[in-house]
Order: sequence, then structure tokens, then C-alpha cells
Amino acid sequence: MELSTFLQDLFTHGDVAIESRIQPFSDEDEQTADALLKQCYDLDVPDMPHTAPAFDSAAARWGAFYLYRSVQAVALRDLDDTSLANLLADYTGPRTAAALYSADLCLRYLRDLAWLAKGLAPDDILLTYLQRIAQRWPLSTVGIAVEGDVDLDPLWAHPSLRQAYVDRVIRARDKTALRHAQVREAVQASLGDHAATLWPDAELNTTIPSSLYEDNT
Repeated sequence: MELSTFLQDLFTHGDVAIESRIQPFSDEDEQTADALLKQCYDLDVPDMPHTAPAFDSAAARWGAFYLYRSVQAVALRDLDDTSLANLLADYTGPRTAAALYSADLCLRYLRDLAWLAKGLAPDDILLTYLQRIAQRWPLSTVGIAVEGDVDLDPLWAHPSLRQAYVDRVIRARDKTALRHAQVREAVQASLGDHAATLWPDAELNTTIPSSLYEDNT
């Protein structure tokens, strides 16, 4: 199964297949995958609030690699920690707004994969890797239970990513995200007078800074 075929299936109907063995992707396959990721970005941008970040092909490709290898890790139960460390290495480039959004084109599917992995084996070591990614790529991993601090700073500085993250927290009813004061404030700002109706058990008792209503692009 080529990466490009995996992405085509993922973006078209959501049902994917993977190789039953670990092998590198060809240069031609990666180039085709890059084109599919850019096409996905172009289709996704109109749904983003405010002005979306630019496309970062390196981050998008890494996100595609990470998702594909994670799916393999769920299916191939004989992978040890050393193998997973090699397959699921974190992104080495700067986590700019463009990188966060571009990687999210594929990383946004990790939440469902984490639920599947936990259902199959609650102590699966793969969940440790997904936790680490959730801490560093919170835009993409709303709904994954995270132990420890989550790095919100890179996305919080960009109005589009910040609002997209808040919208996802609300849709997922992710109460663990509300432990961060700035998230509670932003959620309350988004829900406004409808908070008690739309998320009655969110326990939003904060003062909303006026700056949250401003688009500082």
C-alpha cells in the first residue's frame, strides 16, 4: 500500500488499508502524496476561521507519515519500543502556525486511532507515543486524554488556529482542555449567552478578556 493511495482513500471515503510490513516509500509515491496533501489543504482552508496559515509541505508530509505508521503500529502487534521510536519520531522542524495546520491535515485522525488502540489494548505502548504527540500538537488531538502539560503557545498566537482549536474543544466536549484558563475563557467567549444550553456542564466561570474578540492577524 503506497502512502499516496492511503491518503487518497483517507480523504475520499475514510476507509484505509496499510502494508503488513514496514518498508520505505518511493520518491515518486511521496511526490504524489505531497500533491494530495496540498489539494486537501486547498479544500480545507475555506472552512477555517479567520485567515488560515500557509501550507508547509514538510510538516504535512511528516503528519502523513506519522498517521500511516501509527495505523501500522495498531495493526502490527509485534512492534517493540525501539521500532516505534524509529517509526514515530516527532517533527524536527519548527512548529510554526503553518506547520501546525499542515500536519493537522492528517494528525486530526489520531484521536479515533487512539480510541481504537486503547480498546484493543489499554496498556499498548503506542498510546504513550500518541500522548506525547497530543502534548505538542494539541490542535490535532482534542479528545485524547493527556497527562502533563500541553503546549498551547504556538497555536494560541494565531487567531485561526486558536479559534479552530476552541471549536474542536466545544464539539468534542473536551473538559480536560478546560483546565487551562485561556481555553476556558476562549470557550466562554465563543459560546457567549448560549453556554448554559450548548455545554451546560462545562463550568465556565471566568471573565472574558476583550482581546479574545479581536482578530490580530
